Amino acid sequence: DMTFVLRKEREDIILPDNNWIWANDWVVDVNGIHGKTTDSDGWEYATDFETFNSSSRFYQRSDSCRRRRWTRTRIFLPSMLESMERPLPFVWHSSRNENGNYLVTIKSKLTIHNSTNMKLSVFAFHFSWDEDKIVGSFLPGEKLHIPVSMTPVSCIRLAKKRYISDKMTFRDCPI
Repeated sequence: DMTFVLRKEREDIILPDNNWIWANDWVVDVNGIHGKTTDSDGWEYATDFETFNSSSRFYQRSDSCRRRRWTRTRIFLPSMLESMERPLPFVWHSSRNENGNYLVTIKSKLTIHNSTNMKLSVFAFHFSWDEDKIVGSFLPGEKLHIPVSMTPVSCIRLAKKRYISDKMTFRDCPI
C-alpha cells in the first residue's frame, strides 16, 4: 500500500472460495536478474517507495527502501478428488494376439511429449502427499503417459538430471 494505511499480512490472504486449496507455502520470488533487478534474496531497491513503480533494480548507495515479492500457488480442487467413485479418464486399446487372446492396454489421457534436446524427468504432486513422486523419465522425441493411478495429481513438474560431485539431483526446466 503506497499510503501506508492498509497493512496486509501474508497469512491474511484467503482463497476466493472453497473450490481452491494452497499447493505450497509462501516463498520469496527470486526470479529477478541477480545484480540487475534484484539481489540473491529477491530484494529490489529504490530511493523512495514512489519510484518502485518505475522499474526494479539492484542496490545503489542512495537507496533507503527495499521490497520483495512473495508468491504462493493455489490450485483448483476438483469436487470428486477424494471420492473412491470418481471417474478416472483413460484411453484403452484392444487387440488380439496370435493365439486369439484379447490384449487391452490402458493409459491415462495425459501424455507428455519431450520436444526438447535433453532427457527429462516428470514429477507429480498431490496436496495430500508429503512430497513429489517421480512418474518417469523420457528421452527427446519420446512420449510419457502419466499412469492411471496418478490421474488425480494436482501439479506436474518437469526437471532435468544434473550431477554435482557424483550426486544426482534434479533441476526444474523453464517452460
